Amino acid sequence: YMIDPKVSIIVAVYNVSLFLRETIESVISQDIGFENIQLILVDDGSKDNSGAICDEYAEKYPNVIAVHQENRGVTAARLAGVAAASREWIGFVDSDDAVDPGMYAHLLENARKEGADLSHCGHQTLFPDGRVVYVHNTGNLFGGGGVDGFHQGVGMGRAEDLHHQGVLG
Repeated sequence: YMIDPKVSIIVAVYNVSLFLRETIESVISQDIGFENIQLILVDDGSKDNSGAICDEYAEKYPNVIAVHQENRGVTAARLAGVAAASREWIGFVDSDDAVDPGMYAHLLENARKEGADLSHCGHQTLFPDGRVVYVHNTGNLFGGGGVDGFHQGVGMGRAEDLHHQGVLG
């Protein structure tokens, strides 16, 4: 995978204290190396212990930023994360999801190989009975600043291109 990929990963957080540690630990465990990641946790006015968990990780790791705001919804929380992002690439992870350790290495390698500005992948849902359902596993890449289908799966894009296309403000 790419050397020194420089990725900001944004997690919008709202009342997910039961799942948040697993989500954060899955980002910390990325194959690209946690030192190459800026993790931005945006607490969107949680009423549970989620905000304190964000602060705990921000105090423990210099590359974790905790942002706290009044509840304004997931889009406003993600945009607050984008405003705090400083890396070349921006990715999003839902606060109740865990990501595969190789996901960002795979996304970055595909973007590099194809010269793409956006790279996305499908996701899988794991059920307690052992079933696995794969969703939107298209393998498509979108380049040249195009944004069609970005929200069809888990993905990331170059920060400058997402801003330029109006996707992120």
